[in-house]
Amino acid sequence: MATGVLEETAAGISPAVDPAPAGGWRRSAGVGMLVVFAVSLFVYWISPVRMQTDSFWVTMTARSLVKEGNVDLDEYGTLIRSTHNFQIERHDGHAYYAVPLATSLAAVPVVVVASLLDSDFDKHLAVGDNQPWDGIAAALIVAATVAVMFAIARRLSSRLWIAYATAFIYAFGTQAWGIASRTVWMQAPSMLCVALALLFALRVAESPRWLTGLGAILALGYFVRPTNAVPLAVFGVWVLVRHRSGFVRFLAGAAAVSATFVVANLALYGQLLQPYFRANRLDVTPTVFQALLANLVSPSRGVLVFVPVTILAVLGFRHLAKRGMLSSLDITVGATVVGYWIGVSCFPDWTGGWSYGPRLLADAVPLIMWFLPSILEGLARSRNAVLIGLATLVVVLSVGIQARGAFVQRTATWNWEPRYLDPARVWDWSDPQFLA
Repeated sequence: MATGVLEETAAGISPAVDPAPAGGWRRSAGVGMLVVFAVSLFVYWISPVRMQTDSFWVTMTARSLVKEGNVDLDEYGTLIRSTHNFQIERHDGHAYYAVPLATSLAAVPVVVVASLLDSDFDKHLAVGDNQPWDGIAAALIVAATVAVMFAIARRLSSRLWIAYATAFIYAFGTQAWGIASRTVWMQAPSMLCVALALLFALRVAESPRWLTGLGAILALGYFVRPTNAVPLAVFGVWVLVRHRSGFVRFLAGAAAVSATFVVANLALYGQLLQPYFRANRLDVTPTVFQALLANLVSPSRGVLVFVPVTILAVLGFRHLAKRGMLSSLDITVGATVVGYWIGVSCFPDWTGGWSYGPRLLADAVPLIMWFLPSILEGLARSRNAVLIGLATLVVVLSVGIQARGAFVQRTATWNWEPRYLDPARVWDWSDPQFLA
C-alpha cells in the first residue's frame, strides 16, 4: 500500500479507496486549489523583501523576447556595464543572460501584461527597476505550485484538512515563501515543474497517457534548471521498471520538449545548449562532505534548520516504511530527494550565493512535502496530544523562519554585511541568517 489512499498493484499504483464521490471530490479539490492559490498569492504579494541577484535579468530577457523576438540584452548595454557583467555571457558579439532560457519564458505572460499596462515599463527596465512585475511573476508561479500541492495532498489523503494543511505548510513553512516567491529565481518555475511531475505520476494509475505528460514536464524542468536531470533520470527508471509498456510514451514526451528547446536555442543563441548546462559546473572535491553536512544542519544553509518541517516529512517516510506501506513511487520520490542533496553539494559554490537559507535545495521541497500527509494521518489517528503539540511547534518554527526571510530586510543584507558570505560563515552559530 502507498501513501494515504493509494495502493500499489502489479501494474503500479491505483486508488485504494475513494475519498469522496467523484463529483464531490473534484469540487472540493477545485475549490481548495483556488483558496490556497488566492491566500498564498496575497501573502506573497504583501511580503516586502525581494533580494535580486541571479534573477536580475529574467524580466529584461522576457521583454527582449516579447518586444524584439530575440533574447540578447544588447539594448541594456549601459545597465550591463553598471552591474559589471553580472550573470552575463557573450558570444557572437551579443550579450545574453547566463541563466537557462526557460526561466525567463516563465515570466513572459506577466511581461506581456506589463507591456500593455505600464507605459514606462521599458524606461524602468533600462535602469534596472523590474518591480513590481518581477515580484508578481514569482508570486503567481509559486502560488500555482501551492495549488498543485493541494491537489497532490488531496489524492494522498482522504481527509480534506490534511490537504489544506499540506498546502499551507508548503506555502509558508518552506523555501516557497522565503526564497522562490520573492523574485523569479530558477527555483520558482522549477518547483512548479517538480510538483506537476508528482501530480502526473499519481495520475498514471488512471491512464498511461499521463506518462507522456510526465516525461514532458520533467524535461521542461531540466531546461528550467539542469539539476532537474535528477528527477528526470530517477522517474525515468521508475517508469521503466513499473510501467515498462508506457516507457515509449514517457520518452516521447521528454523528446518533444527537448527538441523544442534545442531548436529554440539554435535560433536564439546559435548553439544547442547554453553554457549553464555544462557538466563541469559540478565537481567532486574534498569540500563535498562539508557541503553535504552544511546543506542539512548548518545554521545559515541547513534545510533542517531553516525548514524544520522537513523533520516531519522524514518521519512520514519512516512511518510508511515501518508499516510496510512504501510504494515504488514513494521510494522514487525519496531517492530523488537524496539525488538533489548530493547533486547540489557538488557545486563549487554550494552555499547558493546571496540568498536566504538553503536555496539550492528549494527544488526538492515538493518532493519532501510528499511525505507530509502520511505523518499528519498518523498524528490524527494517534490523538497523542504531546506528539501533536511537538508537530505544531515544528510547523510554527518553520513558518516563523520563512516569514523573517520574507519580511525582514536584514536577512537579505546579512549576505554581505558585516562581511561577504563564505563557506565558513554559514557555520557561524553566533550570527545565523534567520536571526539577522
